[in-house]
Amino acid sequence: MEPCDVCSHPRRNYRKTLSITTLAALSDRADAGCVPCSVLKGAIRGYYEGKGHMDAITNIDLGLDLNASKEKDRSIGLRILSITKSIPWEPGSPKKRTGHRTNWLEPPLRLELFSAKATPWLSKTLPDLPVGNELPVSTSSEESLAWAVQQIQVCIDSHVACKPSSEPCLPRRALDLDADCRSGVRLHESSAQRGRYVCLSHCWGKRPFFRTLSSTLNSHLDNIDFASLPLTFQEAIDITRRLAIRYLWIDSLCIIQDDMDDWRAEAAKMASIFQNCYLVVSAAKGSNAYDGLYGNFPSRCKTYTANISGEQFEDDSKTEETISIRQTLTHLTRAVSAYGEGQQTPLPVVTRGWIFQERILAPRVLHFGPEELSWECREATCCQCIPFPKPGWAHFSKRDFVHEPPPRTGIPNTPSQPRQHSPALAQSAARSADLEKSWYRVVEDYTQLHLTHEKDIFPALAGLANVVQSRTNWTYLGGLWRETLPRGLLWHTRTPTPGSSTKSWPNRPRSWRAPTWSWASVDYPVGFNTPNSLENACEVLEANCIPAGPDPTGELAPDGAYLVLRGTAIPAVIRLADRKGDPHKAPNAYEIAELDILRGYMKTFWVDDEWKFILPLESGLDSQRAVLCLLVARHPVALTLMFLVVAPVQEEPWLPQVGVGQFAAGDSVPYRRVGVVEVAGGPAGLPRNAWQSKLLDLGEERVVRLV
Repeated sequence: MEPCDVCSHPRRNYRKTLSITTLAALSDRADAGCVPCSVLKGAIRGYYEGKGHMDAITNIDLGLDLNASKEKDRSIGLRILSITKSIPWEPGSPKKRTGHRTNWLEPPLRLELFSAKATPWLSKTLPDLPVGNELPVSTSSEESLAWAVQQIQVCIDSHVACKPSSEPCLPRRALDLDADCRSGVRLHESSAQRGRYVCLSHCWGKRPFFRTLSSTLNSHLDNIDFASLPLTFQEAIDITRRLAIRYLWIDSLCIIQDDMDDWRAEAAKMASIFQNCYLVVSAAKGSNAYDGLYGNFPSRCKTYTANISGEQFEDDSKTEETISIRQTLTHLTRAVSAYGEGQQTPLPVVTRGWIFQERILAPRVLHFGPEELSWECREATCCQCIPFPKPGWAHFSKRDFVHEPPPRTGIPNTPSQPRQHSPALAQSAARSADLEKSWYRVVEDYTQLHLTHEKDIFPALAGLANVVQSRTNWTYLGGLWRETLPRGLLWHTRTPTPGSSTKSWPNRPRSWRAPTWSWASVDYPVGFNTPNSLENACEVLEANCIPAGPDPTGELAPDGAYLVLRGTAIPAVIRLADRKGDPHKAPNAYEIAELDILRGYMKTFWVDDEWKFILPLESGLDSQRAVLCLLVARHPVALTLMFLVVAPVQEEPWLPQVGVGQFAAGDSVPYRRVGVVEVAGGPAGLPRNAWQSKLLDLGEERVVRLV
């Protein structure tokens, strides 16, 4: 039997199917006897009849997304692209007939179909249809609380990876929610006191809110006025009490915000604070401290149903089925279909740099989204729209459900799935190569996120850096590791994902925060081109970074950050790439500039800066600059060469002359990094081995000092 050209059923395979169709086409195929088309038509009509809109609708343009595979979760997604409605004739109108009006929806309305239970008839008729739940009226409801308690209890009872080795110590300061004071809340200081505590993870936002300062510390130790707290804090206190936990850690209240010494000391403990907490409560929906923790289920996501009878399809089973349809929920992490992939706006909590490491470090995270609760721990992920496994459901997998949060293994492609990095970071037995690769993936995701203060680039990642350091005893150097150099120097700026808020050109921070050889010296997403088979081709003679405080993984002092390399260096000239007279036209970091020595070679050249910071433009678009191409690594199988492109330090306002005065008289001039270039092939006619020798013969061994 040939598949229907509208709904693609019966499915011959489990590959994803995408199509553009109309309600009229579904109706035609349904009338011709296509059962899946009839089910889909009934679901769409049920949705709009429930809203009271169906009578006026004459047609709907829609995208149909079907997915059922052994690797990914089931889904039937609909994109309502346009709705055509009839326009009734009005008395007095010169037109004596009705008309039609088509409204195109921007963005399209996303709908999802599911059933409350899996049945043999549905599995046979619509193999893509997942199982889903209707949701409580609020994430603050008793039903939601019971769901959260159930997840916690299952985790405590059965998850070995989530169990602490012993009862942890409280942080130096925490909120006591059962205090003998006027409000029942005060700041509690302790030393080696053991007990369970909850951490709050939230977006600060730009609006000022209640914090602990040097001038208010003593009063907060006595009593904290509950009414003065922003709504997110108040509701975090409420849920912590309802979970029967006495202590709550909130960064802005438990760290003295105007005391840099206290801030640095407590920031250095971030890894242990989140690793040892009982639970992290995540204000996932809020963009500031006043948005609150709890969310009410919105009317726009109301579930509508369509009843399907097997008898109407001449089915011997005489089954009665109910298909549910609703507007797609705002999942914390979502397996977005290829149809419009990446267009879903992430929740605020997954876009912030500080929160990134909190999710990875914590044993358990309870996310309060706009419509539902989501759960993450070291062994499981789920959300309220997924039915909790019941006896007799052993033959179902997570992919049978309406939404499958990503597992905690593997490397994600988006910054909204950071928990997947944690196994390699959390296991003490992890191989060094695995930790190195995992660290690169962490940095790639982290650099896509937002920080309110640029100087927090290292403190906001210090907890994860301390975990890696404790596992390996490696030496931390401004976001890189001494033991993985020089390979770790091969980071590059990368083109941001479509629709992101990332600037279109590589940029530098407003003030110095890292040496140019560190990825933290650019305010831009970065990637690492470091396959395991890459061989180092230069020697690290010296590597030095001086922390600004007691934590070696925290902020850096501007003096003394340098790196000395010895290897083959080829003199070259850098100039703007030919962009038809318009340097702003270059859409990618690897299309901005070119090197004279590599004309005719197959190469990719990523630059670290906006073009105006690479070249002095007094000479216009023909300006150029002398640089060195320092061979850092080579790939023995692919026969590729990886070079750092470096230039002598000049009077550049964005780059302080840090460290220059420390060099002994007669020592080499300091260089700064300009970019990285990968050379994959030589000029036409040269054998694969010959082009490398031809290129490297242009250089000589040099010692280069980078700042």
